[in-house]
Order: sequence, then structure tokens, then C-alpha cells
Amino acid sequence: MKAGIKQCVLSILILLVHNSTGQNFNAIWSGKVKYNYKEGFYNRVIGENNSNVFVELNRYKGFFRRKLFLQKIKVFEKSTLKEVTTKTIYYKKDSKFEKYKGLRHFKSYISGDILYDFWLKEEDGSLQIFAASYDSKMKPIKKLTKLYGVKTGNERGSSVADYFVVANNNSNGKILVCAEPSVAKQSNFKLEYKLINPDLTIVTSNTITLPVVSTGNSKRNGASVADYEYKDNGILYIKNNISLTRDEYKELKGNDSKLENYYCLLSAIDPESGTINTFSAKLKDIYIQSLYILPTDKTVELVGYFTDLKKDPRGNDKHGLYFFNLNAETLEPISQKANYFTPSQLDLLFAKDKEDRHDSKLFKTKKKKDSEENSMPSDYIIEQAINSNNGDVVLFASRMVNYYVTVCTSNGRYGQTCRQEPRCNRSNVTAFKLKANGDIVWMSNLDRSMTYAGHFIYDLKAIERNNKYYVIYGSAFQVNATKKRYRTMKSGKQSRESFEYAVFDGNDGQYKKAEERINPYSTPKSERKYVSGAGVQVVNNQFYTGEYRLRMHPGRTIISCLSSVFCIPYYFTFANGYHLESNGFVGRLEPKN
Repeated sequence: MKAGIKQCVLSILILLVHNSTGQNFNAIWSGKVKYNYKEGFYNRVIGENNSNVFVELNRYKGFFRRKLFLQKIKVFEKSTLKEVTTKTIYYKKDSKFEKYKGLRHFKSYISGDILYDFWLKEEDGSLQIFAASYDSKMKPIKKLTKLYGVKTGNERGSSVADYFVVANNNSNGKILVCAEPSVAKQSNFKLEYKLINPDLTIVTSNTITLPVVSTGNSKRNGASVADYEYKDNGILYIKNNISLTRDEYKELKGNDSKLENYYCLLSAIDPESGTINTFSAKLKDIYIQSLYILPTDKTVELVGYFTDLKKDPRGNDKHGLYFFNLNAETLEPISQKANYFTPSQLDLLFAKDKEDRHDSKLFKTKKKKDSEENSMPSDYIIEQAINSNNGDVVLFASRMVNYYVTVCTSNGRYGQTCRQEPRCNRSNVTAFKLKANGDIVWMSNLDRSMTYAGHFIYDLKAIERNNKYYVIYGSAFQVNATKKRYRTMKSGKQSRESFEYAVFDGNDGQYKKAEERINPYSTPKSERKYVSGAGVQVVNNQFYTGEYRLRMHPGRTIISCLSSVFCIPYYFTFANGYHLESNGFVGRLEPKN
């Protein structure tokens, strides 16, 4: 009898704990998806349309995972995440994909109800782009077709050619295919674009000269000289970060305040007409960073951190937020405003997080101390911005520090081997709300900390529902921890099976911080789901995730071990993922209210 009572009480306590950790989200999960070397591994959610969600699976081969072995697209029904169909885009061992030989996969995009799949090939001094298109059920509209090619730039001092593709949700399935062709040293970069129909016919094409000069070593393969965004208003926005040439820098050497000459030049292009307008965000004694573009049908809002170069000539401290309001098509200024932070604002913002009030430096000059009293720490970046219907803007920022650690392992009785490994520390979630005229409505900050292997790990994701802002982020510490100490860290199980989030009130910025438990306590290992800040995607104001935990297949692992010992050519079976497998689930996390 007593044992029965204890069991009952224990069950009630477990139920209460479970309910207390799942207050704000409904999780919709797909059925179990098998990931292995034959089926591919989850990569990302490509996008969604009115009825379906498109998910990319792939598998790479080779010690450095450079060669694509398998590429698949899984389609799920949007409301229930039930699997609709699977389409194999490429499989190296199948002879019907022979036409893909010599091509490397570029990227897949959703535009309206159309999925576009792009491939690249370098041949005869040109970089060529190929495409295939599919309808919402992955039936081919147009098979793999060469679109065009651009000069690669093998001459000494010339830039390297680069492709990219941009799409929006209101283009009736059309998509922009763009290229930056190779140019000679001291020549302006150019943009070539083609507006493509779903059947891969060309609607229009044009070539634009960009206001950036090639220095001969300023462009690497895969690194565009500008940021391109094809927004739902049908305008292609190009953001160029203008910097000084070597000769200009020599003339200004010794005068750090000339950082004002590093600025953003925004261009707006109507792809169908080819009209182009520009706006220069260049200001006297002001250096603007993390500039975010937020267009609507009638206006474009630009907002970013700025440094007052009179206070900090090196341009590190964030003294406030600068706001531009421009006409959406002409980019003519409507209004602009510099919002300087005050010490009282910052003291209030960091009242619960005083250790992050300033940069951590032992020795500071008086000028540096004065600058920091009126600024946020220098490693803040704006990670996401949400534009409301009335023109208000909510920004979400956080701190990012990239560094290396030395990791040593023993290689014998008296020796060891050391290597440098990258790390990325993410801390804080800081939100700002600005009115359409640029005034700050509120500022809010919560403390958190998470360290990742690698550099530049972005793990802050936000969506809006009914004037509430739901933010999922990475954190290694307990929700209620007041100090980031070892004993307040989450357990391994807690980190795996729950995620941390916060809900910000759009009216006053007050937030509630909590954890959401993903799996009921009785969930078997094969049915467990996982969520982390770095693995969550925001697609059309929805949270999506598809993380999984790899495990070793016993039989294939033994074969891999034996191969690596007795047969050198099969040594890299471990690197190829041959012995790995997992069960995975694609999920959507929906706020309840």
C-alpha cells in the first residue's frame, strides 16, 4: 500500500514538473526520419509555401566532406508535418545522374510554390550555373539546364567570379540569379542578374556597375563584395560597405577618426525595369555598424549601432542606435535620428547583469572610461530585426567573442600533441524597440552564456505573435541562475532535452525567461527530439528545427575499424559517415498565445 502511495505521489510530482516546463509552445513533429549513409542526413529547412514544408537532406564523402554523394528533398504537409514525398535530386551511384558529373551543388531555394535547385561548374575559364525546377510535389518543371556562365578570373590580380541567388515570397515563383563576374585590378565590380521564370526562361537581364573597386586581393571565391536582399516589395537591395583604397588610407594615416570614410552605400534596383537608386549612410564623425535593412511597401528603415568617433576614434564602443527612414524606391531620406545611450539608461538596462556593463579591460585611459560610460560593450552585434505593421522596429542583439583554445592530448609516455581549436562565446539577449520616427520606446536585457566549438555561431532566433516576441537562444546555465558559475550549469540531459527561451512584451519590453521540456519522461531514446538555439531556423515567422544525435551502427563500425587496420584505402570510412546513423524528427515550435 505504502509503495503504491509513493508511486502515485512520484507520478504526480513528475507530471507537475513536466507541465511547469511546457507553458508557451506547441511542438508539431514529423514522423521518425531515418538518417544514415544511404538516406542522407538532415541539413536544413529550405522553406515553405501555403501547403508544404521543404527539407534538405544530404551526405558528403571524403575526409574533408567536400564531395556531394547524396542530395534529397523531403516534403512535409505544413499543418501536420506528415511526409508527402521524397525526391532524390542526386545520387552518385545511380547512372541516371551522370549529367551531374563535374558539377558541385550550390543551393536550393523556394519561391512561391516552386523549388529551384542550383549547381555550379568551372570549365574553360568560366564559372557556369545550372538549374532545375520542381512544383510543390517535387514533379519536374524543367530538368537540369545551363543558365549562363561568367569569366572566372584566372589572370594575375583579377577578382574571382561568384554566384548567388535571391528569392522572395511575392514574386509568383520567379527568382533572381545573380553573378559578380571577374574584373581586372583597379576596376569596378559588376553585378549581372537574370530574372528567371519557373520554366527557367529569362524574364529580363541586366548588368550593374557597383561602387566598389577591385584591389586584386579583396575578393575570395564564395565571398560577395555586397549583401543582396530581394524583398517582398519586389526591389533588390544591395548593401556595399565602402572602405578606403590603399592610397586614401596612406593619406589619412595617423588620423583614426577618419573611420567615417568607412560607410554603407545602399542601392535599390527594380529588376524588371532596371532602374537604380542609391543612398549613402555617410555621416560626419559617425561610424555605423551592424546596419540592418527593413523595407516595407513604401519605406525602407535602416538601423544599426553607431560610434561617435570624437569619443572613441577606434570605432569600437557602441554609443547608440542610428535610424534612417527612406523612400522604398527612390531611397530619398524621409527622416533620420541618432539615439545616444545615457549612463542611466545603460545602468538600468544592465541592472541584473552588471558584469556585462563594460568591456573587460584592466587598463583604460580617462577618455576610454568616459566613452564606455556612455556605450554598450564593443562585441555586440544586431542578430535579428522585426518590423511591425505600424512601422515600429524591434531589434535583438547579443555579444559574440571568437577565440582559440589550446587542446593537448598525450601521444606517448612523455609527449603530447597540442592543437588550436576555435571557440565562440555567446552572451546576453538585448532587445530594443524603436518607433517609426526613430525614438527608442524601450530597452531590455537578459543574461545568458553559451560556448560553441567553431567561430561565428549565431544562436538567437526570434518571432512575433500578438505583440509578443518569442526568442530561443543557447544557454549553458540554469534559467534562475544569478551568477554564471560551474554549479549553476545545466546537466547534460537537461541541455539535450530542453531549450531556453524568453517572451518579451511588445508594449514595455518586460520579459519572462523559461525552459521548455521537449520529451516526456517516459520517452524511449529512439523517439526523443532535440532543440538548441543554434539549430533553430526562422522561416516566415515560424520556428523550425530538425536536430538529431548521431550514433554508431555496431556492424558498420566494426567493418570500419577492421578496414582502417588491414586495408589502408578504406581508412577514411569513418570520415565518410559510413558507420553513423540516427533517428530524426522535423519540428515546428508554435507559441500557444
